[in-house]
Amino acid sequence: MKKIIKKIFFLSLLIPGVANGTPSSADQLMQICQMPGICAKTLVSIVNNLGSPFPNNTYVTFRNAANTADIDVLKVDGTDDTVLNADTGDVIKLSVAGTSELEVANDQITFSGAAAEIVPGATSIAFRNNADNANNLLISDAGAATTRAGITATTGNVTSTAGSFVASASGQTLHLQEATAGTKCMGTLTATGATPVVTATTCALTASRIFLTRTSAETGTTDAWISAISNGVSFSVTSEAADTGTYNWIIFQEAS
Repeated sequence: MKKIIKKIFFLSLLIPGVANGTPSSADQLMQICQMPGICAKTLVSIVNNLGSPFPNNTYVTFRNAANTADIDVLKVDGTDDTVLNADTGDVIKLSVAGTSELEVANDQITFSGAAAEIVPGATSIAFRNNADNANNLLISDAGAATTRAGITATTGNVTSTAGSFVASASGQTLHLQEATAGTKCMGTLTATGATPVVTATTCALTASRIFLTRTSAETGTTDAWISAISNGVSFSVTSEAADTGTYNWIIFQEAS
C-alpha cells in the first residue's frame, strides 16, 4: 500500500493537472503511461482525495525517525483553533529563518530570540486558568500587570518607574512586616523622658524619613523627636523629661 501511495504522489508531481482533477488528467495518464481508462480515472480520484483538506479534529501525523513511531503533530479542532502537539518529553519549537525563537516544554514557554518585542503596541497578553477560564494574569503594553491573587516578587523589588502605587479599593492600605525586630520598618516604643530610646533595626538609614505618632495621653508638657540615626543599625527617640508615653513609628526610604 505504501508503494502504491508513493507512486501516486510521484505521478501527481510529474503530470500537470492530476492533483487538480482537470478533464485532461486521465487522458494524460492514458496517453503517457498507457493506462486503461478506468485505472486512470480511479488514480485521479485517489490523488484528489489525498489533496483534500483534512476534516476538523484530525491530526496530520508524522513518523519519528528516532523510534519509528507515528506522532500526531498538527490539527484544527472543532472550534477552528490550530493545535500543535508534541510527543511525551519532546519540545515544540517555533523558529524564524531556522533560528529557534520560542520553545514550549514542561509547561514552560521560553523566548530565546534576540528581539524583545513579543506583541505589537496596544496589545495585552492574558494567561487564563483552565478551571474557570478567567484571567489569572494580564500584562499590557503600558506596563500594567494584574492578577486575581495579587503580584508577588520572591526576590527583588516591585518597581514603578513612571507612576505611583495606588490602592483604589476601600479598606486597602500599605502592609509592612513588623514581626522581625532587627529588620522591621514599623513598630512601637515607650518614651523614657530625656533618656533616648534606641530602637535597633536595619531599616533605619541616614536618608530615612521616620514618623512618630503618640498612642497615649499626654502628661504635662510632652514632646518627642528623632534625635539620632545610626545607618543600618538603629534610631533614637528623645522626649521631654516628663514623657513616658507610647508611640507608633514607621520608616520610609527615598527612592534611588
